[in-house]
Amino acid sequence: MQEETCNERKRPWKMLQRMLLIQVICVALAMPAGADHEKRSGSEPRPVGALNSSNGGVYEKGQYGIIFKYTYYEQDQLYDGNDSVDFERPIKGQQPGKKCSLRSLRKLQMTLRAGITDRIDARLIIPYVDKEMERQSFSSNFLDDNAGIGDIKLMARYRIWSQKKKDPFNLAFGVGLKMPTGQTDEEDATGQCLPGYLQTGSGSWDPVVELGAHKVSGRHWVSSYLMYQMTTEGELGDLEFKKPNTFKYNLAYAYALSKLVDLQLELNGEIKGKAELDGETQENTGGHIIYLSPGVHIKFHRGMHFDIGVPMPVYRDLNGTQLSEDYRIVAKLALKF
Repeated sequence: MQEETCNERKRPWKMLQRMLLIQVICVALAMPAGADHEKRSGSEPRPVGALNSSNGGVYEKGQYGIIFKYTYYEQDQLYDGNDSVDFERPIKGQQPGKKCSLRSLRKLQMTLRAGITDRIDARLIIPYVDKEMERQSFSSNFLDDNAGIGDIKLMARYRIWSQKKKDPFNLAFGVGLKMPTGQTDEEDATGQCLPGYLQTGSGSWDPVVELGAHKVSGRHWVSSYLMYQMTTEGELGDLEFKKPNTFKYNLAYAYALSKLVDLQLELNGEIKGKAELDGETQENTGGHIIYLSPGVHIKFHRGMHFDIGVPMPVYRDLNGTQLSEDYRIVAKLALKF
């Protein structure tokens, strides 16, 4: 059983190696093809933007899009602030009697987007999540999982500024609402309510605000994005539960190698407050993490591209002792009509 578990944990790393190999092959094949196409067309290649953050773009009236985004990570190392610490199995009679030693997430998110007016577009963001958690008591290991539709978001974005020229600067502001469409009371095999991490929803109606900007200059793309989600009181089984407020900030740069390939690098920051359960603050929740996210974009048609990147934490300041990951895998398929 332990050998099977070890092999299962090696699979994500093997998958990551294969994805990186695919990236290298795609870049190698696409660069000469893209160069030939540029010579034939006589136009300069343009980048398509960031993978793991947003920008200042707004769809024109009558434009539509479907974006699929896949995120995977496995958290198997404990950190106290920014320092890694060893996991210690609970001793007999210790409270709580189970400690978490592993968490993983697979999330497939579909975004439907449409231009409503010349300055406003709308997005419906629908996530499907698949989560696992391994906990250990003084004598046993427990593996629980849960999957289903998460909390859906409805967002509207307003174009503040857009330059209609060859190298435009775009600025947009957005507001939205996260709705409680996910589960909050899923139980394990013994009838106990699963921990908040394993639930697919928070049970709360949460307002969201965003501000994005980007500048295109020839082959270069530079963007910045800010997002704040204020969490209201939700539920976890029969208890009151409040997830952390979340602030995200992002900087991104992309360079068009050719008509077919972009390279990108992002700095993704995430600051979370502390969760509350039944009126009590959960000290080992929230904190500040910064990811460095290299990636590549494969542009196969105008307005359509496939992107893949590997966000890696370069800074952590976690509240208390928590699990964290060494890397994530993020892939996106964008189709604009």
